[in-house]
Amino acid sequence: MPLDAASRTMGQLLVLQSIAIGLPGRREIFDFLRAGLQRLPGVSQVETYESGGAPPVSYDLVVPVRSGQRDYGAFAFVIADHAAFGIFSPYVRNLITSVAAILEFRRNQEVSHDREHRLEVEVLRTRRELLLIEHDLQAILNTIPDIFFRTGDNDRVVMVSPGVHSILGYAPESFLGTRLSDHYCDPQQYLRDRERVLDAAGAVVMVEGMMRHKAGFEVWISTNAAARFNADGQFTGIDGISRDDSLRKRTEQDLLAAKDQAEQANHLKTQFLANMSHELRTPLNAIIGFSEFMGLEALGPLGADKYREYLIDIKNSGEHLLEVINDILDVARIEAGRVEVRFETVVLDYVVDACVRLVADRARARNLTISCELPPGLPSLSVDPLRFRQVVLNLLTNAVKFNRPGGGIRVTAEHEPGGGMAIRVTDGGIGIAADDIPLVLEAFGQVSDVYARPHEGSGLGLPLCRSLMQLHGGDLELESTLGVGTTVTVRFPPERVVLDRNEYLFNQGLNLLG
Repeated sequence: MPLDAASRTMGQLLVLQSIAIGLPGRREIFDFLRAGLQRLPGVSQVETYESGGAPPVSYDLVVPVRSGQRDYGAFAFVIADHAAFGIFSPYVRNLITSVAAILEFRRNQEVSHDREHRLEVEVLRTRRELLLIEHDLQAILNTIPDIFFRTGDNDRVVMVSPGVHSILGYAPESFLGTRLSDHYCDPQQYLRDRERVLDAAGAVVMVEGMMRHKAGFEVWISTNAAARFNADGQFTGIDGISRDDSLRKRTEQDLLAAKDQAEQANHLKTQFLANMSHELRTPLNAIIGFSEFMGLEALGPLGADKYREYLIDIKNSGEHLLEVINDILDVARIEAGRVEVRFETVVLDYVVDACVRLVADRARARNLTISCELPPGLPSLSVDPLRFRQVVLNLLTNAVKFNRPGGGIRVTAEHEPGGGMAIRVTDGGIGIAADDIPLVLEAFGQVSDVYARPHEGSGLGLPLCRSLMQLHGGDLELESTLGVGTTVTVRFPPERVVLDRNEYLFNQGLNLLG
């Protein structure tokens, strides 16, 4: 081929390459090159195939359009004159390779543009969401009567809710940038609270203190606060919610003052009752004594039998009133700390038997049976004999008083595994509702439908027994079912139990003989 013809052909290939670069898409590039390459010397036909297509084997030359691992298609040639085409074959391959590079570049550019577009869309979407969240958060803050605040690491307020106006009188914008310590009545209190919040390392801490209203008066503020830290663990500020707790604080102070007044009044009442022992008992003892003396008719007959009935009523009423007064005075003396216990060794079954005999007549009058089921060989007790007898007698009296006619009373005792002593009195009486049990164990606490109106008494028997047991280091327990009956258990601690009963009885016998 003449040199000038070859040069023109090479120029045509360069023109094809430069024009192909400016074409918009792969299809346009393929069609344009196919038409141009078909005019090359020695070429009779050129076809193009998309990626994945398989050119027929009848083609003389197939040049793939490939960049790296990506296949964009192929150019298939039918060569009429191999000699004429042969000198241009390498340039044709280079041209097609450059086309593959152009397509790869454009694809990467499209991918990059698409990624940038998606990123822009995502950024816009995120901004919209953040704006919505900010709007919702502001709407919530606007409805909260409390103060939500955020400070920076320099303790200056960087965010505050509108509640600051209703509580402290400041517009939110005027509160921003101020230090919280400037609003505390006691700045040192703020520093102490701040240290507590920082020490909690992000946990919520509740602090209280007085803050000053813009108008000058003091407001009691309760705050839940937590310190903020960044990913590197550096302190960045404090978040908190504060509320006006002035009403609660005033109520709390009023309740404490009322409690102090009630305790003082109760103390004065106790002192008064404890001091009234002589004044209350002396007239009653005189009434009871004179009624007994008049019953003897030492100064002459009474006359009408009705007078004798009146005299018996006076004596019985006086004795009952004396019992009530004695209970009241005992409770008052215990509350005032004026009761001393003198410990002596007593034989448990002797005391219980004596108390059973004392209530036997009253039990028979109501057709009640009393069974005393004490196991033999029980240890003795180191107790105040008078107070121990008072406890047992009160329990038996209650069992008689609140029993049903024809019912039964059972007295048992047990030396418990822990070393203490338990004495139980069980009756089949009217019982007590579970909700009322704490009430009947309180001094002057009566259950209206059980212990107060239908039965005589002050309602002090069980509380008095409990107090006397506590003076011995023990306690009283109450188990009851309404309409079924009640079991009262008094427990003495191990130190009140005297294990060597026989030695005690032997010494008592020697004392009697001596």
